[in-house]
Order: sequence, then C-alpha cells, then structure tokens
Amino acid sequence: MMTGLSHFCFSPLTYLWILFLCGGVACAPTGNFKLVGPGGPLVAVAGQDLVLPCSLSGRDAVDDAEQLSVVWYRLKGSTQTHIHSHGDGKDQNEDQDPAYRGRTALLLDEVAAGNVSLRLSAVRLSDAGRYQCTADAGDGNHDNVDVEVQVEAIGTTPAIFTDRRGKTQLSLRCVSSGWSPAPAVDWLDAKGRSLPAEPTETWLEPEGFRVERRLLVDKKWNDSSSYHCKVSHMGLVKETQKNVTDDEPAFNQKYIIPIVCSAVTALVVVITTSRRSGGLGERGARCVMRHFRGRAHRNEFPMTAPVASRPS
Repeated sequence: MMTGLSHFCFSPLTYLWILFLCGGVACAPTGNFKLVGPGGPLVAVAGQDLVLPCSLSGRDAVDDAEQLSVVWYRLKGSTQTHIHSHGDGKDQNEDQDPAYRGRTALLLDEVAAGNVSLRLSAVRLSDAGRYQCTADAGDGNHDNVDVEVQVEAIGTTPAIFTDRRGKTQLSLRCVSSGWSPAPAVDWLDAKGRSLPAEPTETWLEPEGFRVERRLLVDKKWNDSSSYHCKVSHMGLVKETQKNVTDDEPAFNQKYIIPIVCSAVTALVVVITTSRRSGGLGERGARCVMRHFRGRAHRNEFPMTAPVASRPS
C-alpha cells in the first residue's frame, strides 16, 4: 500500500497537476483591480466645476495608499498631456500642463478607498475633449480608462439693434454671444408667431459662439409693433423685446438733418483752418467724417441726406 501511495504522490502526471493548481489558483496574485469610468460622455457648463469619475473596481481599498500612483492625462490625437499626478501619498505636478495649473485635485480622503476621480475647477470651453485616468497599485496591477468631456456655455441675453433700410424699412438685428454649442435664433411677433427673417450668422470666438439674425420691418405693416428675438439652447430660452413706432430714428428724417449740418459745418472749419496752417486739409477732413459717421451709426441711421434737385 505504501508503494502504491508513493507511486501516486510522485507520478509525473500528479506532479504536473499540482503545478497547474499552484500556477492557476493557489499561487495567483491577489488584489487585482480594474478602473471604471463614467460609461458615457460628461457634459459640463463653462465656469462651473466638474468631477471626472474614476475608481478601482474589484478591490475595496488600496492596501497601502502611499503605493498607489495615479496620473490623469489630456489626450489629443496620439499626444498625452499630463494634467494631474499623485504618488507617494502626495500630488506631484511639477510637469503639469500650465492650462490646468491650480484647477485640478483628487478627492484625497477617498483615494485609499479606490476613488481616484479628478475634480476640474472653472471649466473652460477649451477643456472639451478626451481624458485618461491611469492607476498603478505598486504590486504589478495597473489599468487605465478614458473619459470624454463636453462643455456647454450659456450666452448673453440677446440685444436688439436697429438700422435703416431705405425710406420705409427698418432692420432689427438680434445679437447674442458666449454660447456653446451655437443656439437657435428666432423672431416672433407680439402674438408669438414666427416671422420670416434672414439666415442666422454665426462666428466662433474665444468665449464661445456669437450669433446674429436680422429681421426687416416695413413701416406699412400694421399687424405688429412689438418684435421678440428668442435665443434657444438645450431647452434654455433667452428673449428680448423691441417696440417699433413711427418715431423710430430709422423712420424719421428729422434726426438726420442736424447730424449732416453739424458734419458739414465742422468740415468747412477744418478745411479753412488747415489751409491757413498749410497741408493738412485732406487728413483733417477724413478724421471729421469718420467721427460723424460714428455718431450717425450710434444714432441708428446712416450718414446720408437727400439731394436737392436743381430748378429747371
């Protein structure tokens, strides 16, 4: 019986079986983990704070928090930019991207529990993009996960400006800026009905999108004297109203005459003075005309006047 037992314990097949059990189960490393992100894009509002979720799954706590190394990167194509690093129980941000300096932080009280989420303060439009969370437990276990960030910006309340178009038309120009993504712009009458307007013009500026849409109002129209510009963005609506009357500068010629007379008088004075001093007449005239064109524009009508016909 002893011989049989000895044969059973040391047979090559049994020995290999023992090695298999040791290699696959008994000797397997402990404490494996996987990083878990948000599972979808994050939407942030410019100017507010955002937490980029990242946590260790399959491990209740890090055995030694000081052994955990965490690095957050900003990904642009194949380029990795370091935006936050934590190791040896403290932040190590000597090589941090200057654009993120002072705006990133880990939730330090939760790192030992496996929460390595990143808090990003004062979110900017330029922060939109892809990020990567990486963690190394110091025992051979490491992982990474990507996080997508989208940034929205809430723009200004629309402002309405008026410009003259011919003798009987007024152009209402609705302008709003600081949006992301670009909003929709609509013109409505006093009863809330949509009005036909020119296509919306859009410009991308550092602080977001600037939009502008014009509505032509004819003096002959009698069905509405109140016009509303509505800017819509992701369920948010900002609106401004403009009341138009016959006394509107663009409809009333009496505002044009004083400006034209003042401009002509000043131009004559400049030309006369410059002739006496010599050689600056043309330059002075251009300066005066630019000044009064600016005044005319601020008063919502063009620098023009009717031309009197000669008697026959």
